[in-house]
Amino acid sequence: MRRSRPTTSRNWTGPRRSVGSEPSAASSWPTGWRNPIGRIPERSMSHVFPRVVTRTLPTAVSAEGAWIVDADGRRYLDGSGGAIVVGVGHGDASLIAAAEEQLHGTQYIHGTMFTTEAVEAYAEDVAPMLPLSDARVYPVSGGSEAVETALKMARAYHVARGNPGRVTVIARRSSYHGNTIGALDASGKEPLRKPYTPWLGRFLHAPPAYEYRCENPAHPDGCGEWHAAELMRMIGSYGPETIAAFIAEPVAGATLGAAVPCEDYWPKIVGVCRAHGILVIADEVMTGFGRTGRWFGMDAWPVRPDIVAAGKGTTSGYVPFGFAACTGELFDTIAPKGFVHGFTWSHNALGAAVAHATLRRLRDDGLVARSRELGDSLLGALRVELESAEHVGDVRGTGTMIGIELVRDRETKEPFARERQITERIVAAARDAGLLLYSSTGHVGGSRRGTVRRVSERVGLVIAPDASIYDHGPEHPLRPDRVLLTWDLIHAYELDRRPNVETLGVESADDPTLELVHTPAFIDATRRAGNGEAGDWRRFGYGPGDNPIFDRMHEAGAIVAGASVAAARGVWSDGCDHAFNAAGGLHHAMPERASGFCVYNDPAIAIAWLLANGCERIAYVDVDVHHGDGVQAIFWDEPRVLTISVHQFGAWFFPGTGSASERGGPDAPGSAINVPLPAFTSDDAWLDAFRAVVPPAVTAFAPDVLVTQLGCDTHHSDPLAQLLLTTAAYRATAAELHRLAHAAAGGHWVATGGGGYQWARVVPRAWTLYFAEMCNADLADELPQSWIEEAERRLRAEVPATLSEPALGPGDGDVAARAIVRSLAESLG
Repeated sequence: MRRSRPTTSRNWTGPRRSVGSEPSAASSWPTGWRNPIGRIPERSMSHVFPRVVTRTLPTAVSAEGAWIVDADGRRYLDGSGGAIVVGVGHGDASLIAAAEEQLHGTQYIHGTMFTTEAVEAYAEDVAPMLPLSDARVYPVSGGSEAVETALKMARAYHVARGNPGRVTVIARRSSYHGNTIGALDASGKEPLRKPYTPWLGRFLHAPPAYEYRCENPAHPDGCGEWHAAELMRMIGSYGPETIAAFIAEPVAGATLGAAVPCEDYWPKIVGVCRAHGILVIADEVMTGFGRTGRWFGMDAWPVRPDIVAAGKGTTSGYVPFGFAACTGELFDTIAPKGFVHGFTWSHNALGAAVAHATLRRLRDDGLVARSRELGDSLLGALRVELESAEHVGDVRGTGTMIGIELVRDRETKEPFARERQITERIVAAARDAGLLLYSSTGHVGGSRRGTVRRVSERVGLVIAPDASIYDHGPEHPLRPDRVLLTWDLIHAYELDRRPNVETLGVESADDPTLELVHTPAFIDATRRAGNGEAGDWRRFGYGPGDNPIFDRMHEAGAIVAGASVAAARGVWSDGCDHAFNAAGGLHHAMPERASGFCVYNDPAIAIAWLLANGCERIAYVDVDVHHGDGVQAIFWDEPRVLTISVHQFGAWFFPGTGSASERGGPDAPGSAINVPLPAFTSDDAWLDAFRAVVPPAVTAFAPDVLVTQLGCDTHHSDPLAQLLLTTAAYRATAAELHRLAHAAAGGHWVATGGGGYQWARVVPRAWTLYFAEMCNADLADELPQSWIEEAERRLRAEVPATLSEPALGPGDGDVAARAIVRSLAESLG
């Protein structure tokens, strides 16, 4: 079983407090609700497996209007209607009477044997109110069942139309659609997915419509267009013929706290879906039946979905009920083929009767308009009251669906550290004072699918000046200047001075750390050869050619390895979301032999360190032009490590390995994936290959940490290879990896450098683009003049003046590359 990174051993930055200097998070909770997280409190014997196992719950005995009363006579103002469920108040006589009347008629009628007047009358009344044409209503028992039904409707529709290949659903990161398996796979909230990730991974996740932390670099300009382009990019990567539906809440509820999309979001998204035959599912489980000040959340936009899922407010929570509804056109397509689906309590008359009473109450008493009036008043008052509150980042919402986002720093939008339990403490204090609130946590701070341009990310930059001694000599293509100039360019852009960036300390890797991967004999040989001792060093890979012996060779390799371990430690134990070691990426070294300019295999050592420190699943993605043979070989029989390499391939091309048939050893079949590309593959074909294989494979593997090797010897000007990439591909790959880190690994991303032999003209620009993406920085395209002057002084020639480069157009290898990837994608499923 997987586990999250340990919290007990983290060495979080910040001042340490002496005993008694400040109460702990738990001790500052209201006394009536205090209990250490994770510890089951003492209580009288109960055979109930409770919804909450970390504290004792009071016993509710009655409820009326907006109030709930417990067994001790305490009254609580139900400020959230439970989980945003109750819409007409507690104790409503008309709803209770409807339930009683129905129970005097029929109690349980199976939906395959009879229909009932209650179900027929409700469907007749609710259908015209839905944002659907000629709606057909499939009643179920709640929101998760409604979403499952909606997903199956989409699948059944495409199968009935002769398009069985449309199997994938696109949802959004930081979303919630339910806790059954299909609904959970559509959900993009990482903490809910994480325990069940081996069962998930079929669905894709686009960026969230989250205006407060919008990922659009030009925000607030063109956000609808940007989201549409991102969705179009995802559709294009997987092929529109594979996509069945797009599902989202009109206004994000439980995960993002009433995040209202920009005005043109839904028209643009629906337009993309319509153009490619993709169904639109509106998850109205939380937003439906007046919560947003309209009957349905989608009513705020001049577009209509194809399917609607509803729950919660259908009966105001009085009895379990929900439904999925589709257009008449969908129903007419599905019905002749049959709909293989059903639940024991679907089409139940009791739920329909209470839902009908709820509908009448909302309609006849004008409660939807009342929701809009009350919501406008409350939202305005909260914004005025909290305008100067130090830790309130945003107050947002529509109707009576209102959210308050708390932050540690309003200027940077940095959230509070999760272990401080700020939200839980506020909710507990409110409960102690008699107010019930509904909370959301975990969508910022390292737990998104998803992920992704978060100002709040904590990013580690590993700088090890002593790594300059990793120097094979002035005639060798692997120059230490490539790393030094990268650090210089990062500094010239002031990325190392951003508030979310910290420099991580480095210690040379000691022998036990190196021995996580390498043999003692090889380490000893490296040390002795670098000290000038005579010996048969050729059998360890040293000598004329790729790996000449150089002074202090062991010390140089140990510094690089220590720097990559520092990056791994920063992410796994010290609270960084991402960390970057430009000096690393020496991926060819084998346990007993140096290879391909590489002394010690620092990516493999960092991975082995993570495994030794409790990390249970690691995905390694290598984008160097040369196959990551060393890392693959070291973890060939290790099922906890997935290795993926996207590289140039040919029998004559170093290292000669990395064919698509290399899939892992007998103890770890499928743990290695190779994407072998021909020479003269260009940006577009390379990116298509990456997108077709890497994101789905890593997402399905569900790692705890993503480790990447970012070699940029794929550049069209690199002297040692023949791919045709430009810096545009590196910028795009950086964004893809950033998304993937959040989408699949909870944000945990350890990155190293790698190959690259245009050491002044290309490498620093490429790796600075990667690091800028990691720390959410938008860079000026013009390189700082001071850096240009220093680079030209070292190179003794001109360097480019901008990060960007002219596009090269298609390459001679593109057609073959795409054919290879199609075959590979089919073989991988």
